[in-house]
Amino acid sequence: MTREQLRAEAAGGRVAAARAPEIGLTPMRMTDAAAEDPVLGALPPEVAALQWHFLEVAQLPPGSVALCESDRCANQAFRVGPRAWGVQFHLEGLTETAAQWARDDSEGLKAAHATAPTAAQTSR
Repeated sequence: MTREQLRAEAAGGRVAAARAPEIGLTPMRMTDAAAEDPVLGALPPEVAALQWHFLEVAQLPPGSVALCESDRCANQAFRVGPRAWGVQFHLEGLTETAAQWARDDSEGLKAAHATAPTAAQTSR
């Protein structure tokens, strides 16, 4: 479980197995609330970021604010109170990062899969 998933559970949310793992570069959408967020508010309405998770925040903690979603994961980013954020994605990750994670992954993933843009991104 990631720090963000632990943060969600500690604040009263629920973490569960993802419907399908998110691995690789994934398109995501900011929620309307994200526009006013002091951390994510500067991001464009649609972004792509590196994903590598098999669990997800299935239910946000009470009083939290949903900030970002993807087709597979409704709670990509959230804020709990005025000073605590959780994100499922890895904005710090580079192509080299994904390739290394794929090489190290016990599931036998291929680096090309993890570092290739999804069909949604290549159709733009």
